[in-house]
Amino acid sequence: MTLPRLLARVEITNGGGTFDSQNPSPTRGDGLDEARISFDVERTLDPSPNTAKIRLWNLSQETIDLITGTVRKRIEWTAEEKAELAALGASSAPIEAVYDNSGLASVRLSWGYAGADPTTPFPPLSVGFIGESSKMTDASDGLDSILEISASDGGQLLGAGRLQKSYKRNASLVTVVGDLVRACGLSIDEDRLGTAMEAALFARGIPVSDLKLLTGYNAATAPAADQVNSIMDGLALRWSIQDGEFLLLDTNTVLAGYPPLVLTQETFSLFGNPERLEAQQMRARTWASAEARPGRQVQIQATDLGTQYRIDRVRHSGDTYSGGESVVTLDAIQTIPGVF
Repeated sequence: MTLPRLLARVEITNGGGTFDSQNPSPTRGDGLDEARISFDVERTLDPSPNTAKIRLWNLSQETIDLITGTVRKRIEWTAEEKAELAALGASSAPIEAVYDNSGLASVRLSWGYAGADPTTPFPPLSVGFIGESSKMTDASDGLDSILEISASDGGQLLGAGRLQKSYKRNASLVTVVGDLVRACGLSIDEDRLGTAMEAALFARGIPVSDLKLLTGYNAATAPAADQVNSIMDGLALRWSIQDGEFLLLDTNTVLAGYPPLVLTQETFSLFGNPERLEAQQMRARTWASAEARPGRQVQIQATDLGTQYRIDRVRHSGDTYSGGESVVTLDAIQTIPGVF
């Protein structure tokens, strides 16, 4: 079986507009009239930020300036100014002033594979990373123009946002956490969060009544991110942020709404034999699939591997020129229906 060609799409939005690597016109199908894109994406269930490094080849200087927010201005001297400069012995040659207004840019990376018909203009791609970047580097080597982009998602919670709100006794802790998370600029589903927190406390033998405030609470006393960390640590709950959304998954829970990923050598979704690690973990290599995201349940169809696993961390590496792979670290779990 021949692996299909890897395709990728990068969408970047900053104060100056939006760049989309996907050509609005149908491609020839040979890959030569499409932007070359390579990427390394690391995602985990830890609170640390998920990261992405993306490289774009053969962009025009105008496009690079659009993406990075660079403004170039050519300064021409008047006849009087040239005379004054000449009298001072200074050069009167034109000057090109460069202003970098990049700031934060939102980054969205998707990838997938060409179908049986290579002339299909836009085969379906899956989103593999959503985050923000403030570091973009022109890494041109003299032969190729290369733009390198470093990006990360919310991770440890964003910014120094504060919540100017107070709560009365018996208010729901789920509501408090939801308000704090939104104050950090992130999204959250309070109903699913409440179900997840109740299941986690029940598994620890902690009364669900602990999700009610025993006293009044003033959320304006500290940054919202610090308070979320404190609450989660106090309940010993594991959380992370995926694609800008607050995610809570306890020890044996899996991401709801997604069927298990099935890895097999026959479909090339599994390369070689999985590697057994310590602490009931497994490491497996697959072709680069954006569908492999932290928290998702996995089934490995191989000899003596009937255990259910959950993705704990994954590294996706890909290049539309040479293909790609994912390396996933899996936790052995006794699955409980997803509660996020």
